[in-house]
Amino acid sequence: MVSVAVFADAGLAVLAADATLTITDDDTAGVTVNAASPLEVAEGGRATYTVVLDNRPTADVTITPVSGDGAKVSVSPWTHNFTPSAWNTPLTFTVRGVAHDDSVDERVTIGHGVARDDTQYAAVLVNSVKMAVADTTEGQQQANQAPTVASSIGDAAIVNESGTRQVSLPRVFSDADSDALTVAQASLSNSAIAAVSAAIDGATAAIAAITVIAKSEGTATITVTAEDADGNAVSDAFTVTVTAPVQLPGPVLDMELTATVDGVTVSWSAPETGGAPERVHRAHQAGGRR
Repeated sequence: MVSVAVFADAGLAVLAADATLTITDDDTAGVTVNAASPLEVAEGGRATYTVVLDNRPTADVTITPVSGDGAKVSVSPWTHNFTPSAWNTPLTFTVRGVAHDDSVDERVTIGHGVARDDTQYAAVLVNSVKMAVADTTEGQQQANQAPTVASSIGDAAIVNESGTRQVSLPRVFSDADSDALTVAQASLSNSAIAAVSAAIDGATAAIAAITVIAKSEGTATITVTAEDADGNAVSDAFTVTVTAPVQLPGPVLDMELTATVDGVTVSWSAPETGGAPERVHRAHQAGGRR
């Protein structure tokens, strides 16, 4: 409650009244996390990041870090507490990479819990910190190798403008690191010549086979690309040539073929009914016929 008075030039109050004044707090509650993304640390090493409140709380606010995998990354101290009188000084958390013998770089996310009595901070979410832990094991594995083509897809000819050719893909590519491979795409150089449809493996959602469907005469190149989990890719390309069926200029006439070997004459003739050819043997010897 405030009192308002209006004074004339002579210094006498000509109007006085009480009024209610409301002051609205427009500060936004929040927590700022200052960390690199990702925050890098070596196994056995340590790194730091800070947290601080964005505005003064009316009660204590406690921030608790939670490692996504305590066997790979540890965080200290357990908590940091901010008070209404000490809320705007950044406080530091220290993270340590845990050494392993697996020769593998690790990825861990550190989340944050918030405990508070302050209603402004009741719904505040704190950003997580993404950690990249570099392996330091002696004899560490080499960098992940890209997949290779194990059995190149052979070129194909389709003798029919509506014919098809199916290609199975699981044995086409291989990976020296034994990584699981995904056939990511199959691209076609000329969609007027053919179309490509894919058969999907229900277990892996990868392309298991492709079917080339002829559309018109000509040649098209089909490129199939496989990837490992790190995004390393390899491609294999093959061509499909579509030709029209051979058209004979007219009907095939009946014919007879005769050959003589060592005095034996053998004849083949096609029957007038158009069935399978029949074979007739004729043999000649000196002075007679057999």
